[in-house]
Amino acid sequence: MKYVSARHGPYGGVIAIGDDGNEYHIPDVNTDVSPWPEYLKAGGTLGAYIPSTEPVPSTISDRQFFQQLAVGGLITESEALAAVQTGTLPAAIVAFIDQLPDEQQFPASMLLTGATSFERAYPLTEAFLAMYEMDGEHIDQLWRDAIQL
Repeated sequence: MKYVSARHGPYGGVIAIGDDGNEYHIPDVNTDVSPWPEYLKAGGTLGAYIPSTEPVPSTISDRQFFQQLAVGGLITESEALAAVQTGTLPAAIVAFIDQLPDEQQFPASMLLTGATSFERAYPLTEAFLAMYEMDGEHIDQLWRDAIQL
């Protein structure tokens, strides 16, 4: 079998797509998409990719949200600490807010700065994380991972 493409897995490893149309998981030991063929040549193994069936929590705390963004490399650890300690929003969130229509920027800033929890179903959640090319499955996994912190 040949592997025709690869993408980052939802918070861990790489998902390789075989020419058979199936998805295979390269474990966390190699999280860079580009060298996955070398990983396989070096004896690395693939397991079938099985999306999580764990329930998605509807709400996570602000600490869990910012900490998981840092764990996932979407913001820095310093930005996560500042967000929780002082309400200073990470640069990526500020950039997101700046892209909103003028009349939505202040309400979004107030909401995100003052939030003590984050709702999975809130429209800003998907809009913000779409900047990272995250789809619903990725966002659900972020919430699952965050609730464990």
